[in-house]
Amino acid sequence: MGVMASAQTPYSKTYHQSYPAAKVSKLLLESKFGNATLKDNGSNTVTVDVRVEVKEQNEKAAKQILDRIQINIELSGGTLMVETSIESGGMSNGAFSIEYDINLPKNKDVMAECKYGNLYIDALTGAGMFEIAYGNISGRNLLTKGNLMLELAYGNATFDNLQAALMELKYSNLAVKEKARNLVIESKNSTVKVGEMQELTIESKYDDVKIGSLDQMVIEMGYTNVEIGKLSTTFVAETRYGNINLQQVAANFNKIVIEGEYGDIRLGMPDNANYKVDMECDYGSIVVPEYTGLKIEKDQHTTHVFGTVGTGKTTGALVTSSKYVNVTVTAP
Repeated sequence: MGVMASAQTPYSKTYHQSYPAAKVSKLLLESKFGNATLKDNGSNTVTVDVRVEVKEQNEKAAKQILDRIQINIELSGGTLMVETSIESGGMSNGAFSIEYDINLPKNKDVMAECKYGNLYIDALTGAGMFEIAYGNISGRNLLTKGNLMLELAYGNATFDNLQAALMELKYSNLAVKEKARNLVIESKNSTVKVGEMQELTIESKYDDVKIGSLDQMVIEMGYTNVEIGKLSTTFVAETRYGNINLQQVAANFNKIVIEGEYGDIRLGMPDNANYKVDMECDYGSIVVPEYTGLKIEKDQHTTHVFGTVGTGKTTGALVTSSKYVNVTVTAP
């Protein structure tokens, strides 16, 4: 079945195609200089509607621009391909706009490469693989089977809920407003904000990471600032030239292990917990509340704090090893 294209006015062109949903297993989307919306309206038909609109006032110039922009829509072996082809020369992306509206069941797999435009996905339970550059990706509930894969450069990613994902961020912003289950991130010069995070593994440089509540986290960071509202179980960090602020740690936490150089570490430890302490610092400081089970040893440039906090059976451990770092432990 061929693609239907029509010129509604001298300044626009539309494409429409539909397929039985049972015949589509995957969407392959390649968009440029446009905005794409993927939604599931509950029907048994997959539809693709694309509108190309030219802002040029001159009719001849508008037609030339329209002729240079082609949208190819094809179903082959279960893969629905929506591809954008733009011939260069004599026009800027500000001279035209492209809108993609795709109705696709949320359990289908999606692969999308979008440049200089935005992608919105209402819901997804199938597999997802996304490459976004100089644009934004957003969605409501991306609860993919397996890991969602995202490469994002010079853009924003905003989701309500995220099941699991492998991400590479560069000069970008990631925000999960509600919950994320399992994220593995490699990030540079970016921000990461999550409301409620179950498990996060991240390699971070020159970032800001802020999480409301966190179950467990492993981070290797340089020139990064981390702020956690509440930590439930585990925090493991290797840091250089960065700051860590765990505002509130749960009484039944498992372990906090931090190895750092150059920066500040602030830990809001519970006063009703039972845990072991082994903290050592060279050319820095360690400030802790006056717990009776702790010992403090100092020499010219080294401070060692060790012992136990609480009178019951120890269930957690606080271990820090730092150099040129100020470590402050407070009771929240």
